[in-house]
Amino acid sequence: KNAKFDGILGLAFPSISRNPGVDTLFSSLKKKSIIEECVFAFYLGDHADGELAIGGYNNDRMQGDIYWVDLVQPSYWLISMDQVNFEDAAITTGRTAGIMDSGTSLMYGPQAQVMNAVQSLGSAQYAPQFNLFNIQCNITVPDLEFEIGGEAYNIPGKDLMIKDDSGKYCFFAVGIMQLGAHGEVDMLDEELHDQVVEDINNIAGPSPTSPIPMEYQGNTWLMGDLFLRRWYTIWDCDNKKFGLAELKK
Repeated sequence: KNAKFDGILGLAFPSISRNPGVDTLFSSLKKKSIIEECVFAFYLGDHADGELAIGGYNNDRMQGDIYWVDLVQPSYWLISMDQVNFEDAAITTGRTAGIMDSGTSLMYGPQAQVMNAVQSLGSAQYAPQFNLFNIQCNITVPDLEFEIGGEAYNIPGKDLMIKDDSGKYCFFAVGIMQLGAHGEVDMLDEELHDQVVEDINNIAGPSPTSPIPMEYQGNTWLMGDLFLRRWYTIWDCDNKKFGLAELKK
């Protein structure tokens, strides 16, 4: 009854809530002793059912060690990344960060870094209606690698090409971080629309009011399901850590 709108289940921290005085889902569950730990985990099924674990994680979904990364700060699920590589070459300079976002299907990066990658894809043409680059369907797309906490997390090039239903048109699955990446803004009410615009602008460029530290503003990736589905991901609100583990085969 205290919320200004409903219909969106946010999984980030109260500091960026539109209603900071209202408990988030997981803080409320813990306060009511429904869960002991403020932890949740995602298995994003690939042509199969996915799974959200609440209050812990499912060991049956993963194998090997969990690699934990401290959050930069508890706002978005924002982590520091060592480097981003494409075609075995770094496309980043300086400090880079990534927002882990289960509500985003693809990935979006800073303009200069995405353009560094696109230059190796031949005659790529920007399609503003999709905020993606149209590429030739017969090219080989290199792997995209994120170095996080000294570990390499690789997305194969074959997963970075999207084909339309006709099979005639192909797109690079990494867009440029800007408002155009979120077409759903048009469907929101005016108040929420303004907030989403502000939030995305804060990610894409410098702003003194942004929940993203200045050294990462304009240098932050939005890491959606294209990245997250390749690992079992664990989101630890209590300890402000993000964990990745290899999926059980």
